[in-house]
Parts: sequence; C-alpha cells; structure tokens
Amino acid sequence: MDRRATIIGGGIAGLASAPALHDAGFEVTVRERATGLPSRNQSRDVA
Repeated sequence: MDRRATIIGGGIAGLASAPALHDAGFEVTVRERATGLPSRNQSRDVA
C-alpha cells in the first residue's frame, strides 16, 4: 500500500510535519504558493 501525504503550506507547522510523516513511511509532498519563504519566516533589518 502506498502511503502519501500532501502538506498544504510551507510554514513552520508544514515543514515540521514533513520529516515526521516521512519517518513514519509516507511519501511527502509540500505545496507552497509563495516562491520564497513565508513572510513570518523572513528576517529584515529595520534600523
């Protein structure tokens, strides 16, 4: 039996879930709409 999981969103929760599912034997796909990191994960200088 094929075990597959698709994670919608490459935020912290999605990226943390991917290795756990993979370790449990799932083939994991992460889908993210943005071309870069989600805005909450980006850092920038404001000074």
